[in-house]
Amino acid sequence: MRSDWTRHAKTQKATLEARQLVQNSGAVFDLLTNILTLELNNLDNSKIEDYSKPHWPCYQADQNGYKRAIKNVLDLINLREK
Repeated sequence: MRSDWTRHAKTQKATLEARQLVQNSGAVFDLLTNILTLELNNLDNSKIEDYSKPHWPCYQADQNGYKRAIKNVLDLINLREK
């Protein structure tokens, strides 16, 4: 579990409560992982028409940023110790 989940906690008790809340949310995080993984996979399916867009570099940059954001959330909700 990333420390982002407990960074806000000011006391040891608050840290433990935050960790427990996150760990108890594992089933929801698993569902969200599935949803975001499907979304990420759909983004990887570029269409040939995408390349003919006059603003293709901006479109591609946006897609890359969106993928990076999804991967960041997937990493955040991955509760397995690293």
